[in-house]
Amino acid sequence: MSGATGNVAGAPAPNRIARIAGGHFALSVVMTVLLVVALVAMDLLALALNNPAKVLQHHYFMALGNSISFGYQPNLNFTSGYVDDLFADLAKANVTDEVNYACAGESTATMIHGSCPGHLIHHNAYQGPQLDAAVSFIQQHRGQVNPIILELGSNDVPTTCCPTGTRRRVPPLTERPPTSPRWTRT
Repeated sequence: MSGATGNVAGAPAPNRIARIAGGHFALSVVMTVLLVVALVAMDLLALALNNPAKVLQHHYFMALGNSISFGYQPNLNFTSGYVDDLFADLAKANVTDEVNYACAGESTATMIHGSCPGHLIHHNAYQGPQLDAAVSFIQQHRGQVNPIILELGSNDVPTTCCPTGTRRRVPPLTERPPTSPRWTRT
């Protein structure tokens, strides 16, 4: 033992132990504060990059066109078609809403000028031409409508396929072609 302190020779003095312990405590406090500051900074960076307001707003998928986009099915079930299947897939990419302005019987002319033959049956109601309704919706929801699909033209084929005066009936795909040398197998 040495002197009046009663320390064993070679052992650190009690004051020194207290200083070392206090130093470790201060270092622990400093490291904890730095860790909290770093985590808060990372959270703020993540929020800045992934704006929650952007994540929480609507993200629309828009379908335009005729009976194909409308969802025509041979069994007359108009509640689901390829647009609905596509929307189900897009929902995985954070698309939140489907807007289907398609109208059964729509042609290029009726899309621009109105008077679609199937105007009484829509998935989403609108007034006037389909094109005007789509443009209005996109303007009201700027930056929130993407993707937009347009399927149009199948109702234009029978009336525009032939010069005036030579219009012919276009047979449905389910009919057999007429028997003629051109259609007959040899």
